[in-house]
Amino acid sequence: MYGLLNINKPANWTSRDVVNWIEQRARKLKIGHAGTLDPLATGVLIVCVGHATRLVPYLHQLPKTYIATFLLGRRSESDDIETEVELLPDAPLVTTEQLRHALPRFLGQITQLPPTFSAVKINGKPAYRKARKGKPVDVPERDVEVHRIELIEHAGEAFTLEIECGTGTYIRSIGRDIAHACGSAAVMSSLCRTRIGEFTVERAIAPQLVERQSMPDLMLSPFLAVPNRPCLLLTPAEVPRVENGNEIPAAESITLSSGEVAICDPEGGLIAIGDLDAERRKLTPRVVLRPPATVNAR
Repeated sequence: MYGLLNINKPANWTSRDVVNWIEQRARKLKIGHAGTLDPLATGVLIVCVGHATRLVPYLHQLPKTYIATFLLGRRSESDDIETEVELLPDAPLVTTEQLRHALPRFLGQITQLPPTFSAVKINGKPAYRKARKGKPVDVPERDVEVHRIELIEHAGEAFTLEIECGTGTYIRSIGRDIAHACGSAAVMSSLCRTRIGEFTVERAIAPQLVERQSMPDLMLSPFLAVPNRPCLLLTPAEVPRVENGNEIPAAESITLSSGEVAICDPEGGLIAIGDLDAERRKLTPRVVLRPPATVNAR
């Protein structure tokens, strides 16, 4: 049994809490997740079951969408309300026009400084571990990709953004930096991840609904992790060879160009992600998922 679960992470749960909850019910199945959410945050957390944990790197490549609210005229060490918030005296009034004017600076590839209270690894350990002990933390800047950013609402000291971005983007940092560009400061008061690829919060389920007997019905197709790869169907004789990671000849009837493909059993179940060499007529599995399973995409 393997597949993907679209979980709506509750507030005040860590991503690890969700994994632990499902592990206790999955019994001996390997469980992992793609894309950590802070305890403050809610929304889409993709949980991988069984050999689908091998698809985590592909899930990280999918674009993510967030809705976040920020409070102006405030700052904190974590850039959100999870640590002590300092109210700035005589903070300037920030207008809606100022906020809209600042947004284009944060589109495309940008360099941002992640919060000190973050999961960014420093010498192999998350930065927040040192920060919580009051130790100085030197978090390196990083390049991230922001595909879309919109101001959804601005009322008084609060403003809400919808942001579509690539992996590794810290939404807290974007709100903080937008406020700074307007001459103020801000902390994030709420965050919801509304989408990862085709996984949406509207179709996500509460972790409490996951039980061992319900998992086969709740799991989604692993194809959702690799939505743009062409699918190659194997013959029954080829299936065990690919399951064991062996390169096989590509059928002469295949007209695809060289590149990454989804390798499937005769019924369409995803077995592996591999590379097709059209010139050599070879198909090489790179990430093998076994045993093959057929689950319906939702």
